[in-house]
Amino acid sequence: LVYPDRTPHTGLIELKKAYEPVKFELVDAEKGVLCIKNYFAFKSLDDLDASWAITCEGEAVCQGRLDLSGIPAGTGKTVSLEGYRLPKKGCCFVEISVRQAFETRWAERGHEVTYAQLPLPVEAAPRYIPAEDMPMLNLEETEDAALITGEDFQILFDRREGGIVSGTSAGRELIE
Repeated sequence: LVYPDRTPHTGLIELKKAYEPVKFELVDAEKGVLCIKNYFAFKSLDDLDASWAITCEGEAVCQGRLDLSGIPAGTGKTVSLEGYRLPKKGCCFVEISVRQAFETRWAERGHEVTYAQLPLPVEAAPRYIPAEDMPMLNLEETEDAALITGEDFQILFDRREGGIVSGTSAGRELIE
């Protein structure tokens, strides 16, 4: 969970998700109905604060607060999201963030306890770009390599190994 120099490993994020005390299930996407489940063994969710947002293509469409009070340990509750509206098209999600409502000995107020991203059953919005509007690509080939260059990216292929050697976008190397 930590590297030899004691810096946190990315596995901590996975562990945090595995141990999350609150889980959410989308019961009715048309009406915005969620089932909230409390996985704590001995305490309610009263000391947690939750917010939700509907995102479509990465942009928030609507958002609100989620009341977690009155859900005893080991139980669940079904709630309707106030102000919820299901988008017509696009890559859309219900995103929920659960945070500490009060300062505790182990975390400051506002510390994120868990996060959920639930996909919405919405048809993806196709993006059509006419071929004449697409920027030109340039291909440079040698015996050992092939370089494809576009407006703000480059991809270098190793022709002998058959793999990508380098990929840059906006001047930033994407493959290490």
